[in-house]
Formats: sequence, C-alpha cells, structure tokens
Amino acid sequence: MSLTAQTSFAQTIEQLTLFVKQAAWLNTIPTKAKRPRRETKSDVMPPVLGGAYLIEILFEVGPAKPVGMGGSAAIDEVDLAAWMSNQGVTLTPWEAKTVRQLSREYAAMLSEAVEPNTPPPWVDPAIMTTERREKISNAMSDWANLINTKTR
Repeated sequence: MSLTAQTSFAQTIEQLTLFVKQAAWLNTIPTKAKRPRRETKSDVMPPVLGGAYLIEILFEVGPAKPVGMGGSAAIDEVDLAAWMSNQGVTLTPWEAKTVRQLSREYAAMLSEAVEPNTPPPWVDPAIMTTERREKISNAMSDWANLINTKTR
C-alpha cells in the first residue's frame, strides 16, 4: 500500500470516528437533563468524504448495546456476524474491524457524554464566530488567572 493510500485511509477512519463520536454526543441525555442533546443543540454533523457505508452498517447493527445499570458496550464479533448472516452480507476483515472500532468509539462517547459539560467532539466551523472565539478565550484566561492566584 502506498503512503498516499495509507494517509487517505487514516483520514477516512478519522472522519468516520469523529462522525460517530458526534452522533453519540448528540444522542446522549446528560445527567439531570430530560432530553438528548440532539433536541437542544445544533445537529450539524462533521463531513465524511469516504466510507459512509460503514457508518450505515454500524447503525443498522446497532452502534452499541445496552449493559447493566444503563451503560453501553461496543458490539462484538458475534453481533456483527449475526447481522452479516441475517443480511446476507460479507464484510472484509478490515471493514468488520473498522465497524467494531467505530462501535467502541460510539460506546465510549456515550459513557463520557453523560457529564453535562462534556464538549462536543466537533464544532461546525460556520458557527465558530470571532465573537464566540473571544468569549472562549476570555473564559480560559479568567480560569487560568484564578488558578494562578490560588497557587501563589
């Protein structure tokens, strides 16, 4: 495999991962909230330039499965094999591995995103205005000043 192909493949996996993490973040109901973020936040998703069919497969199989106490776990080989058998589809080894990795990323973000202050994995550049950047920068500066004052 050429270096260009490896770079392109890595970028595709990165885009797919970002997409499923954003989907999980939007689908999570934060602690003490009543509704998932997708009902209250922008649902604009990061771009995916290749491999979108793997995301479709992930969501057909089920991006994660429930476990005790309201948690989620990634799908396993048995789940994926059952889906392939039921659909009459055979995934290549790297496709199956990628779908399972995307499921692990989705399940991990579901777990992390229950915290109300968990930042989104992706922010639409169109809404990251100069005013918003300044507000974030000022907040970070205020926080740093507070920390520096307490450590003296």
